[in-house]
Amino acid sequence: MSKPHSTLRPGVNCIFILLWGIIAVTLFIKCHPHPVLIAGVAAILGILGGVMQTLGLREARQSFLETKTAFDVRRAFKATKWGRRYLYFLWAGGSLLLFLSFFFSTNPLLAVTVGYFGMMFFREVVTLKSTFGLSRLVR
Repeated sequence: MSKPHSTLRPGVNCIFILLWGIIAVTLFIKCHPHPVLIAGVAAILGILGGVMQTLGLREARQSFLETKTAFDVRRAFKATKWGRRYLYFLWAGGSLLLFLSFFFSTNPLLAVTVGYFGMMFFREVVTLKSTFGLSRLVR
């Protein structure tokens, strides 16, 4: 059995966790006043998105194992109930962060970036266990 797309592998997932976390924290520190509301909402959105992704992965494990490209991963998500919900949720969550940043931050561009990377960080943390599960299935 071939390996799934790199974004579904634990090592890459761990690299993304570090990368998104470092970017989010660095930008959070640079932004004055700190966008606490946006970061908090982003954390909640990231956790919810990670749960949805995990449920989507569980719905169609085999199809995710056969992915070769990022488009294949997206297609596999769109083929599941929770994956479709997650994709809509991701757009809605990003829009909510943008809205909050414009209304509650003195530096909306930096604040929405903090929110986006924070959301991605928490999503990756939640989905880490699932990527290890996919990795075990390959072996």
